[in-house]
Amino acid sequence: MNGFTDPDKHGLFLLGDRYLHPSLSDIAVPFAMAHQPVWTGIGIIGGWLAAIVTFSFYARKWIGNRAWRWLHRWTLAVYALSLAHTVGSGTDARSPWLMALVVFITTPIVFGATYRFLPAAKEPRAPALAGKAGVVARTGS
Repeated sequence: MNGFTDPDKHGLFLLGDRYLHPSLSDIAVPFAMAHQPVWTGIGIIGGWLAAIVTFSFYARKWIGNRAWRWLHRWTLAVYALSLAHTVGSGTDARSPWLMALVVFITTPIVFGATYRFLPAAKEPRAPALAGKAGVVARTGS
């Protein structure tokens, strides 16, 4: 089994990988690693964004709710980058079990994001009542 198939060797754990021999800059700087630089770079960008979003929770009282909410809008981008990294550079990327898992996990996210980002439907307004509240308008008979 090579270093790519062990699920516990990723990110910082790749520093000890005997197949790749990555340096600290290879795992921290996007597109620096010689092995699949595009897909690895996408994963590193996703990792940095995930770290920023995660640690923003602890900085919320200093950055304020508005900045915190803005940062958390990047969560979907973190997922998309991570998914692209997995499918692009994973050794099991084209295996049926992984593709089924990706579809199973991604489907509710796509539906939820679509629902979230669709413009809100405006409810029809009731016609204005004649007169003050509680007063019924009379019609001539």
